[in-house]
Amino acid sequence: MSSGGLKVLLIDDSAVIHRIVKRLLKRDSRIQHFFAAANAADGYSLFKISRPDAVVLDLNLPDLHGLEILKRIKGSSPRCVVIVLTNCDLPEMRAECLRHGADSFLVKESDLLRVVSAIAALCGPARGRKRVGTINGANHDNGRRSR
Repeated sequence: MSSGGLKVLLIDDSAVIHRIVKRLLKRDSRIQHFFAAANAADGYSLFKISRPDAVVLDLNLPDLHGLEILKRIKGSSPRCVVIVLTNCDLPEMRAECLRHGADSFLVKESDLLRVVSAIAALCGPARGRKRVGTINGANHDNGRRSR
């Protein structure tokens, strides 16, 4: 965790998602810096400059698929938490993202309000690298059903 609180980068082309995530993050005192980009190129540039603790990443970006950005982020900074937040609710896409290092896979329609708690859990003091996500609305924890 960065001194002075968490730095979070959102890479998503939806202005609505930007507003909602920003509003959610502003409510949490642990999050001190928020950066946002609407495409992969700007997002990766901001990532290199800001060195965030967590990245919230959409998969369907206008210039490059989010999976490619995920690979670049994890390739250059494996400890950076990456939370995929997408409309794509396919189990095989979730598996692909987790295989390439995503720490969490959340579906916008059902999990948008869980973004802050996912950041807190994954960037917390324990930093247990616990992967969480959902498939078809069911919570999953490393492929096992959460209790």
